[in-house]
Amino acid sequence: MILGGPSDAVVNLLGPLELTASGLSTSATGLVSSASAGIFIAVSAMVSRIGGRAVSVRSAGVAVLQAATLAPMFISLAAGSVAGMVLVRSAVVAWPYTIGLPLGALRAPPAGGWAPPP
Repeated sequence: MILGGPSDAVVNLLGPLELTASGLSTSATGLVSSASAGIFIAVSAMVSRIGGRAVSVRSAGVAVLQAATLAPMFISLAAGSVAGMVLVRSAVVAWPYTIGLPLGALRAPPAGGWAPPP
């Protein structure tokens, strides 16, 4: 989640601002955001379908790719680069966001008391 917060801020605030500054209309910027949300939902559904196999600390390593998905914005602020970053990032962040709660539940102590980690 340390990577998630700053990358969410960049994508959700600066992404649309940069798309508009690059000359995209409000409708086109909204279309990019809607497509991003659709990709996030589709990947989350896929991860949910995988079930318990997707919930592991090792698979949460996908979250490290979040930093890599921001790279196009550091190279160019052109509309295509920013739109690509917004869309690709949605697929990458969907995995750790979807497994976060089940992963926490696996490591949660039993009801009624504290248990040391294994």
